[in-house]
Amino acid sequence: MDLDAKHNRAIRDEVADRLRTMLSREPSGIPPRLLQLAARARQEVVMTTVAALLARKQELIQRLQQECEPEKRDEVERLLEKINTALNLLDQPRRETQDKP
Repeated sequence: MDLDAKHNRAIRDEVADRLRTMLSREPSGIPPRLLQLAARARQEVVMTTVAALLARKQELIQRLQQECEPEKRDEVERLLEKINTALNLLDQPRRETQDKP
């Protein structure tokens, strides 16, 4: 392609203007679709974790009903307390979102 100096300069100026415009913009942030996917993935992880904690809690409650030894009973109660704390922490962001007007 053989361009004369005038056209060559005009094309370079146009490309430079477009690049300047594109590069001077503020970053657009995270695309909404990516935010949606991240939120869905987080929700799935939370649901899986909650399901596992609830299953473990049920096992421990059954064990608590069967155990008679005080040492084992104390250990099971301590584990149940940890599970309840974890469940409350996982539920906290959801409650905070619901409480907002």
